[in-house]
Amino acid sequence: MMFRSVLVVAVFVFGGILPAEEYPSWPIVFEDNFEDGMSHWTSSDPNAWRMAGEKENQQLDQFQQSKVKTPVRSPFNRALANDVVVGSFQLDVDFKSTARDYPHRSLCLFFG
Repeated sequence: MMFRSVLVVAVFVFGGILPAEEYPSWPIVFEDNFEDGMSHWTSSDPNAWRMAGEKENQQLDQFQQSKVKTPVRSPFNRALANDVVVGSFQLDVDFKSTARDYPHRSLCLFFG
């Protein structure tokens, strides 16, 4: 069984093509430090995800392969932020993969 972990720290900020410094007054519309666990997220398979890290530095950890049947081959493991609606935006996010390095290790971001 393949175990993969993804550290997800997501900050969605309205933005455009210009760097973030150009828009210092634009509001942050979504930010999650995972202090409330996965309450702001909906996953395709809750059993494949857990909270990891220290209390002050929580991370969303995909620790096992999902058992969900999907209409397409992959991705199987998905965690979507709840109730975030934006037009133009800037996405600042940190991800960390702890899976072994091989050609099919990928991370997908979904919008829509």
